Amino acid sequence: MTAATAFRTELLDLATQTVTIIPSTGKNNYGEYTYSTGTQYKAYIQRVQSSGMTLEQDPFIIEYRAYIPHATLTVSLSDEITFPDGKTRPIISVDVRYDQYGQQAVVLSVGR
Repeated sequence: MTAATAFRTELLDLATQTVTIIPSTGKNNYGEYTYSTGTQYKAYIQRVQSSGMTLEQDPFIIEYRAYIPHATLTVSLSDEITFPDGKTRPIISVDVRYDQYGQQAVVLSVGR
């Protein structure tokens, strides 16, 4: 194991669940996103205890964070994520984590 993959390998040991990322391919004539076939990734899923939001009606309340150890994964807000329970949830924010060796993980904040 090299120093460039040490962190990613350690995070992969914690990633015991599987999520499916379904990338959007564009929009149809009605302005709705269209999707291609999803790809499964190992992830560490953490339930967020407090998101800093107070309104229950707010659709952008973050309920989970999914830590995906991957060196080249690119996710956009228009993509979809399916959790191990089969529920598809909206992606609220995407945070790509880097260190001096490059991309190590993608952290997705996921709503209800």
